[in-house]
Amino acid sequence: MTSLIYRFYDNLTRKKTYDTNSLHVSELKRCLTVFDLTILGIGSTLGTGTYILTGQVAHETAGPSVILSFLIAAIASILAGLCYAEFGARAPRAGSAYTYTYVSVGEIMAFIIGWNMILEYIIGNITNNSTIIGTGGFFPFGIEGTLAGAATCFYAFVGFDLVATTGEETKNPQRAIPLSICLTLLICSIVYCSVSIVITLMVPYYLINPDAVLPEAFQYVHLPTLKYIIGVGALAGIFTSLLGSLLPLPRVLYAIASDGLIFRFIAWIHPRLQTPMIATILGGIVSAIMALIFDLKKLVEMMSIGTLLAYSLVSISVLFLRYQPIEDRLINNDEQTVQSICKQLFKPFRLHPTTISARLTKYLITCLVINGFILCAIQIFAQHYVEEKNPIILSILIIFLVIELCLIVLIAQQPKNEKSLYFQTPCIPYVPILSVLVNTYLILKLSPATWIRFGIWMFIGFLIYGFYGFWHSSQRFINDTQRLLSGSRSSLDSS
Repeated sequence: MTSLIYRFYDNLTRKKTYDTNSLHVSELKRCLTVFDLTILGIGSTLGTGTYILTGQVAHETAGPSVILSFLIAAIASILAGLCYAEFGARAPRAGSAYTYTYVSVGEIMAFIIGWNMILEYIIGNITNNSTIIGTGGFFPFGIEGTLAGAATCFYAFVGFDLVATTGEETKNPQRAIPLSICLTLLICSIVYCSVSIVITLMVPYYLINPDAVLPEAFQYVHLPTLKYIIGVGALAGIFTSLLGSLLPLPRVLYAIASDGLIFRFIAWIHPRLQTPMIATILGGIVSAIMALIFDLKKLVEMMSIGTLLAYSLVSISVLFLRYQPIEDRLINNDEQTVQSICKQLFKPFRLHPTTISARLTKYLITCLVINGFILCAIQIFAQHYVEEKNPIILSILIIFLVIELCLIVLIAQQPKNEKSLYFQTPCIPYVPILSVLVNTYLILKLSPATWIRFGIWMFIGFLIYGFYGFWHSSQRFINDTQRLLSGSRSSLDSS
């Protein structure tokens, strides 16, 4: 019974293997450059964020401090973008966060991320509508309004991960993908902050029309001609964003189907066009049906869960990979005693990762994520007691905060591998950890109804994985073949 459970767990957590020589082998046509990827990323990321979200956040949530809201959101997105950039240098394959998670964390988590990325790209970028009146000044809604605005503005940066889904269609992807991600986030941050400054200086925040921000702003300052020029530009920009949202969907479907986790026929490549034709058609049909039937204002919150999960898993994957030993330096003969584990935990003595340090770091990272989840939950759901300085809640909060800091210190002193990459996430482990904590906080801010809809979507995904993907996984066949070969070799040696 124990062996069956272990075998089942081993199958769920099996990792996709790749080698350096296969990274540049692809059935897709390599034609995209740094310029192409940057333009695609900017077009997909800006979209409704420039023409709708800026005005809505300024009018309803943050007031003139929307500038700071976008700045905070930009920092949070850059944290995730730096982790995406490293994975783009490590594994430049189609599938983005799905592929990254499959390589470093395991199959079941990769499927969860891939399934949610499908939902993210189907729904696209949509914003909600509500009306609140503030008091005045630069912070009319208080600091809370600025932070709430930052949570909303964070979704304006969704789209840069499109760049990472095109790894198999990019020339020199290990250089182009990290550079394009950084350029996309930098340019979009400048544009968002600039637009928010211009809007709030042109029009008082309480007079901003959230449905037509830029055209009405020029109408307000008696420049009606520019109003129509801006309107045409807005249509072109939103159309570009729509195309940008449709581009990565077939690539994610192609990547998951190629691995056998969903139906393999979806991964069919057109012999002349060298593009995933069935995945493109299927993605367009599903997008059209969902746009016709469902209320997208509710589904957009489900999109945010998938996006934040993808960002978090990529950050965790970067941590896992940076503390794993390089294969040619693998040291696996360490005696795993309590004394050796404690010595590695509190006083590491090796310069390079070992099997003990890698396993220990995984446990520490897991504990850190769980502890961070509890810490964010206390801050959100017990905020009233924290503001009232309830001694019990404050004591619990301080205890979990101290534990979190101790875990960060223990992780930071473990040895890291020195694999040379074109781009590496700076300040390991602090940047990925901060990214995970920010994303966790935003996930917990979502409504219960969103979690129910998310549960239904995941139930459908698990049905497909349980009845098809688990049994038809390409990695399953590879692992079974290796197991049979090793068993045959052992039998020959014994005879």
